[in-house]
Amino acid sequence: MRRGGGLVWLVTAAYLAVLGWILFGEDARFLRRAAVDVYAMLKDAMPGAVRPVHYEILLYALLFAPLGWLAVRVTRRPVAWVAMGCVWLAVMVELAQTGFLDRTGSPVEVLASSAGAIVGAVLARPRGT
Repeated sequence: MRRGGGLVWLVTAAYLAVLGWILFGEDARFLRRAAVDVYAMLKDAMPGAVRPVHYEILLYALLFAPLGWLAVRVTRRPVAWVAMGCVWLAVMVELAQTGFLDRTGSPVEVLASSAGAIVGAVLARPRGT
């Protein structure tokens, strides 16, 4: 294992634990409440067309961006493969939330999560590739 590899694994494990808690924990509506809170705080500074759902989409993308980055760093796989895996994971998360939690799936959340993970994976690719 190269120098610093243990730290990447540790950060990955901690991130996955927090991600699991946010997405599947006892209070799985954490992101929706956070989006409403951000909206309430910024609504006077934003155009009238911006609604809490827009912040929720942004929060999903930001939540999954580290997943793509960490997946490239940990697995050392090509970005395209990691991106496909992250899209698959985003779909599975929505299906699991629909099946096990009192929620309905949202294609918008899948797209936002996938976009965030893909951006993270692209940012993690080695320089010069």
